[in-house]
Amino acid sequence: MKLIDAIKAVSYREVVWIRRYISDYIVIWIMPSFFALSMIFLPSIIGSMSETLNRFGMIVGIPLDLRKALVVSFSISGIIAVTGVVINDVIGTLFSEIRIMDVTPIILESVSMKNYLIATSIVRPIIMSFASTLYIAIALTLIDGINGFLTYLFLEIAIIISSIVLGLYSMIFAIILVFFSNIRRPWTIANSLAPAVLAGSGLYIPISMVPLILRIFAYTTPLPEVNSIIKMLATIGISNRLFISFTVITILFALYVSLIRIMSYRVDIGVRK
Repeated sequence: MKLIDAIKAVSYREVVWIRRYISDYIVIWIMPSFFALSMIFLPSIIGSMSETLNRFGMIVGIPLDLRKALVVSFSISGIIAVTGVVINDVIGTLFSEIRIMDVTPIILESVSMKNYLIATSIVRPIIMSFASTLYIAIALTLIDGINGFLTYLFLEIAIIISSIVLGLYSMIFAIILVFFSNIRRPWTIANSLAPAVLAGSGLYIPISMVPLILRIFAYTTPLPEVNSIIKMLATIGISNRLFISFTVITILFALYVSLIRIMSYRVDIGVRK
């Protein structure tokens, strides 16, 4: 089975899973929405709204009014949700399928392990990131009308592209954990990986204040560039400067695909032996 066929097969499986577990995604919409609103309105209970916006602007590194602050907070909540979902799901699913359910013989009957790993690391993040962030479309449209919806569309493109890169990034760790180590609890790695890259990306505090080790670690992912995209969308809208960030993300994408092709080729030979 070729890569395109593998992508079609994995896509069908993911759509069936979403239809079966749609309630999980509804929960994913509620919690980030609460988090986004809490970032703005909970601190304003203690102090004034203007003080809250001023402090929030200092944290993210750009001046904010209420509209811009809500755009940034909902965007950040979406990135946090997608990062956690993609990293944990890609690593957890591969470990479960190979180590626990032992479906390797079934997979190898119809597709090479190389194509299966690449298809899984691309298709799952696309579907999960889109399904996990639909609430942002509603929120930004309510906040800023048609301009908010257009902002969402551009932001969603950035989220989907970065989620693919995160999926490939996670698959590199998944391959190491599943095929080249004896770790029995991979979720300990996944649960540490997502907070680490988020902490180093500058989403929570200005990137200049992030410890160097976390900053270097985060720059192996697309999250710092997505953080820049969020700020630019909130302040100046769609502009040519955004394409610099997309170029960096594309370079990471090409690098990760190359690494996974090499690693998965060795895995395919090993498991078939």
